Amino acid sequence: DDVRVVTSDRIKGETEGYWIVTLDDPALATYTGGIQGLDATSPVATGAPALDVDDPGARSYVDYLRGRQDEVIAAIAADLGRAPEVRFRFTNAINGLSIWLTPAPCAAQAVRFALGTIQRTCRGI
Repeated sequence: DDVRVVTSDRIKGETEGYWIVTLDDPALATYTGGIQGLDATSPVATGAPALDVDDPGARSYVDYLRGRQDEVIAAIAADLGRAPEVRFRFTNAINGLSIWLTPAPCAAQAVRFALGTIQRTCRGI
């Protein structure tokens, strides 16, 4: 796997703002199976000509991803003592969140969840 975990050294000196937090589970478009009870959704694995986001299997996998995202949001809320501001949730092309954080919680959550990456977003995202 080509997974980068961002540590506090990587984001030292950054300011608060929206951060894209990507989780390790594959996005809907790239999920090739492997989780019991959840069929593959990637067209590469299914042989479909395109990703069908309305397929019942796709909807089930998106529900799974949102549940995993909810776990991360709840853990961040517990660490912060308040609900974090989640601006966007991503499930189709990437599995992640756009969330308002300061660098310290970003680094703590990266280590805690072995998240794929945490990157500062462009202004306005």
